[in-house]
Amino acid sequence: MAICCCNAPVTNIFFPLSFRFSLRISLLLVLVTITWHISVTECADLPLSGEVGGNVTIHCPFHKDRKILFLYFQKGDTFVNGYYEDREMDHKKVQKWSNTRLDRGNNTVYMYNLTVAHSGEYQCHIKYRSGVLMVNKIHLSVTANYSKPEVKQYCSGEVGGNVTIHCPFHKDRKILFLYFQKGDTFVNGYYEDREMDHKKVQKWSNTRLDRGNNTVYMYNLTVAHSGEYQCHIKYRSGVLMENKIHLSVTGMCVFNLTFKNVFDCLSSRLIAGPFSNILQHYDGIILYIQALL
Repeated sequence: MAICCCNAPVTNIFFPLSFRFSLRISLLLVLVTITWHISVTECADLPLSGEVGGNVTIHCPFHKDRKILFLYFQKGDTFVNGYYEDREMDHKKVQKWSNTRLDRGNNTVYMYNLTVAHSGEYQCHIKYRSGVLMVNKIHLSVTANYSKPEVKQYCSGEVGGNVTIHCPFHKDRKILFLYFQKGDTFVNGYYEDREMDHKKVQKWSNTRLDRGNNTVYMYNLTVAHSGEYQCHIKYRSGVLMENKIHLSVTGMCVFNLTFKNVFDCLSSRLIAGPFSNILQHYDGIILYIQALL
């Protein structure tokens, strides 16, 4: 059996000059193509969602066994947060977003107090010391979920008396504001961690607000206090809740014989009874009027 070995030097093989030139160009293009794919790796978009006033956590994928040269977290061309080598960015020169925090241990960005303007496409640019650059895209959608459930309460009181009105709320959510109103008229409330400026927004003097349990106390009732009220509660997440309260104030009301079309109303507790009452409407206000026989 004969064993053939091709040991002839390759220099004995003749290649035309044009072929050798084409071969070099082809190899160069292959090399450039391979280098490009190794240097920059783009990943598919990662969808992420949050609510207005809320927070999101954004993980930038990375290889734990490779040393990172830098991480830039950006929105388009705008720098958001990041670091270079073993030091933080000079934020006097490159301003980071004040509502973000970067955990370098796991290359995670925390973003707080979201607004609708924070929606959009972000990129995690991670470059390793080997020269490889990875780009991960994150698409963030920030929504404001407004809801107005029709929750209606019915309260009643007497002329000269008091009522307690509870505004339902979620104890595990932070409240941005509470406005207690009658129609478009402000009655009482607060904004964030402070009371309303009652020089600019006049509250009703016969009311008191307990912020601990979002309860309104109303004193010295008159028939004019009857009507529909609303508790407007907005949470920091953007959710708005509206609860309706219908208040009926009753009393023994009789015509004032001195002034025409004027009623004198007293609490039934101040008048010896019993009395026969007739439900009447006067100037849009529900009144309980003593029957004049």
